[in-house]
Formats: sequence, structure tokens, C-alpha cells
Amino acid sequence: MNGPRLGQWCIAALAVPVLAAGCCGPPRVAAPEPEPDRPAALASIAQRSEDLRSLSQLESNGTARIPVPREDGSTAVEQLDLLLVMQRPSRTALRLKLSVSDVLAWLGSDDQSWWLFLPGRSPSIAYRGPLAGGLSRAQLDSLDEAPVPRELRSPRLLWILAGLEPFGGDVSTAAWDPVMGGWRLEESLAAGSTESIGPVIRRWFSPNGDQITRVEVLDSTGSTIAASRLSEHVLVEVPDRPMGAWPLVARRMTWSTGSAGDHDRAEISLDRPTAQGTRVKPALFDWTRLVESLRPDSIIEVSP
Repeated sequence: MNGPRLGQWCIAALAVPVLAAGCCGPPRVAAPEPEPDRPAALASIAQRSEDLRSLSQLESNGTARIPVPREDGSTAVEQLDLLLVMQRPSRTALRLKLSVSDVLAWLGSDDQSWWLFLPGRSPSIAYRGPLAGGLSRAQLDSLDEAPVPRELRSPRLLWILAGLEPFGGDVSTAAWDPVMGGWRLEESLAAGSTESIGPVIRRWFSPNGDQITRVEVLDSTGSTIAASRLSEHVLVEVPDRPMGAWPLVARRMTWSTGSAGDHDRAEISLDRPTAQGTRVKPALFDWTRLVESLRPDSIIEVSP
């Protein structure tokens, strides 16, 4: 009776070193993603830009997870409620609230000016500047008193990083990036552009070209000013357009505000982005009305 059983144990014992040797071998390196169907992907990328142009407005409630600096120099990650309303060509309203009545920041613009209200500071403050000329990197960094990261200090930068800005450039120049597993398209902004924060925008698209998955804004030296990862894309219904021509909008935008690590990670999550326009009210883009409502202790005019 012990003979067969002993034989089974011997076979098992001999197999263990073999299995262990296989487990302890050199780690496997993931093979680069092969290039998908290029003509189909580039056609899809071009269509995505056209779909974005049809999105005349967007609105959504949501949440924001943002590292907020404290008076003692430390940083705490705050969970904020947000309201985002955008209307082309340049009207923006992003309200960040700590509670029902406690507004931390309000980023916005109309057709001529951008502004950033900081009611959560003491004393409270508001910045305002002309849209023409945009914000330089130095100006973005000069707003370090703002309890919001650089990515939320410029309305145009927010549009770009959220993947909502229709993109230019020659789609045929899109290159397959095997490391990122997507198509990379680089757009150089024209000299004298109304956006001076970065002369180059890089966008990455999914393998089939239907989703923007990453955006980078670079300065004239090639350094990254800001970058975002986009995920959880949903179709947003646009009146008078067939479903196949509805734009895909990312519900989640994530970026790093400092060194690597979850503590420096910030993100915006939209609940249900829609183009219906039920929240698009003139008062959201009215500087005078906002000053009356938010009552900043001081207003700083920022020159281009």
C-alpha cells in the first residue's frame, strides 16, 4: 500500500525544485503594444476633434480631490464639491466648495477676461486678467497663495487638460507610442496665440483613436507645465447630431501636483456631464455679479 503512495510523494518532491526554478527565473518584460490599424485610428482621431467642436456647452456637478496647503506648512487632501459649467468659445465657471456655504475657490472667465476668486483665504482675494495673451507659466506660479493647484488657475488650461479643447495640427503626423499604448499627436500653437502658457500641446489617444487618454502642456524649453490623465469616458448627447457623432468626454481627470505619490495626486470627477444647458446662467460668467456675491477683500489685476 505504501509503494504507490511513496512513489507519488517522490514525484511531487522532484517537481518542487523544477517549479521553484521556473518561478525564480528572470522577470518577464511586457512586450510593447503593437501598432493598431493606422488609417482607421487616424480617421477616428480626426472625427473626435470635429465632435468636440459640436460641444457648445458642458455642465456637471461632481467632486474634486485636491491637496490644500495649511497655515502650518503642511498639506491636507480635501474632498470638495464642484460645479463645472463651460460655454464656448471661452466662458467658464468652476466652483469648488468645502461645504454648502463655504466656497474655497471660483475659477471663471467671460469673453474678455479670466478670474480666480479665493474666498477661502483670509483676507479673501480675487485675481483678474485679460484672456488675450493668456497666462504665462511665471504668472501661474505667482499665484502660489491660491489653495488650488496650477491646473485650476487658468480656465483655458482647464479646457485643454480636460480634453475638451478641439485640437489642431496635422492628424497624419500622429505617431504610435508603444510605451504609452496609444497614439501621440503634437500641436504647436501659433506665435501670438491667445494662450501663452505653453506653445506645445501633446495628446495621447486610445489604440482605436476614439478617446483622449492623456494631455501634456509644454513650455518653450520642452518642460512640462501640466499634464493630466483622462478616464471613464462617456458619450454626451448633442442636440441635432446622431449618436455616432456625440463627443466622448472624460468623467475623471487626474494629475500630479508634486513628487510622485498619492498625497500629491489631485483629481476631478464629474457626475453626469451634459450639454443640455440647464445650469448655463449669465450670472455664472458675470464678473460684477460675482464680486457682489463673493465680496473679495482685495482685487489684483494681472497684466498679460
